[in-house]
Amino acid sequence: MNERIGHKAKPQAEPQVDLQVEPQVDPLWKRLMWFGALWAAGVATVATISYAIRIWLVD
Repeated sequence: MNERIGHKAKPQAEPQVDLQVEPQVDPLWKRLMWFGALWAAGVATVATISYAIRIWLVD
């Protein structure tokens, strides 16, 4: 009965392949170094901007 005009058979499902890869985690010291560097850069940026605003408003 599946021989009707315009009826197409469903393609067979391909076998599922597990492509999930375990994420590689950097060592703790490396993550802490990045955290410290980004924190110091943020503090330096805020200090620079606040100093520039202070000079601009005081003069």
